[in-house]
Amino acid sequence: MTGIADEVGRAYRAYARGEIVELLDMLDPDVELHEEPEIPDSEVRRGRDAVAGYFTDTAERWSRFSIDITGIEEVDDAIVVVRGVMSAAGALSGAQATASFTHVIEFRDGKATRIRFFFDEQQALEAARAAAGDKLTS
Repeated sequence: MTGIADEVGRAYRAYARGEIVELLDMLDPDVELHEEPEIPDSEVRRGRDAVAGYFTDTAERWSRFSIDITGIEEVDDAIVVVRGVMSAAGALSGAQATASFTHVIEFRDGKATRIRFFFDEQQALEAARAAAGDKLTS
């Protein structure tokens, strides 16, 4: 990994430890976060504060939360694809959840401008290919 892929890896590892600052540092003030389209009533959060709130709220929902990154691919100097597995236990219910995910992150001037979350890897890769002009190798 190089460049933005390294930065993304550090930010995800920090978030998995419960540290949000590194993640927030990579966000553009006008960043958009698109929740998984598979989730009913999924939302688009706009702006650094709204995205920060999403990550803070998500962490508070879980009594146990872990992220295992299985791959980070720098498609070009502006797009990174992150693959992994999230495991968690609900803070109130104790319900266990495990899900594979693929995230597509677009950058401009070294800052994340759009983050798209997917459970469906093929859908994520199609989105990454479209954003990258079909430069994705996997």
